[in-house]
Amino acid sequence: MKKNISLTEKLDIIKMIKEGISVKKSATKLNKSIHTIYNIKRNQSNIIDYFVQANVPEIIGKFKRMSKPQCENVEKQLYNWFAEQRSHDNSITEETLIVKAKSISKNDLSNERKNCEFSNGW
Repeated sequence: MKKNISLTEKLDIIKMIKEGISVKKSATKLNKSIHTIYNIKRNQSNIIDYFVQANVPEIIGKFKRMSKPQCENVEKQLYNWFAEQRSHDNSITEETLIVKAKSISKNDLSNERKNCEFSNGW
């Protein structure tokens, strides 16, 4: 049965490889195929970059896929606004987030906004 590996697990595998543990031993220890370990080893720079550039590393570690948002600039600004609102104990609904995202997108001068879609789906 195929099982996706979280980003945190991938980072653990990269750490094992950097510590000098062989691919075969890593695969056996983690109950993963050797092919999976080699794929992670081959893509380690992309995996590390994705984790480092994340807005919220403690949440992103649970992700199983590495996908970038359609409107990266809008998402960063929205997250910063959200974090500020939550630091003041303000309650934020999904509708409020969508309205704020649309507002940020309208003020965004980059070409990103043409591709932005706003929904309550995560």
